Amino acid sequence: MSKRTRRTSSCSSELDTEPISNFKPTEPPKLNADISVPKFKTWTASWEDYAKLWNVDAMKLDRQKSLLRSLLSLEIFKVLEKVIRVTDKDCSADIP
Repeated sequence: MSKRTRRTSSCSSELDTEPISNFKPTEPPKLNADISVPKFKTWTASWEDYAKLWNVDAMKLDRQKSLLRSLLSLEIFKVLEKVIRVTDKDCSADIP
């Protein structure tokens, strides 16, 4: 009989802080106005993962806004303009 050796991997806390070379996270799909609540929750989780992997919190605010706007369909942006008065100029919100 041959002896089998069991392989174990050692995990280090450094692994989650080191960048993965040649890895680009897939961006979430465009958010459409006709999205259902369950699909919106899935989209939100996808956005949060994407934002974390790209370290969006460390970006300047105008870049964060541009990135988020790039994931909104024209329909949903118009809804946001009307409902919470988001402006295209600065993507600020004035919630009534």
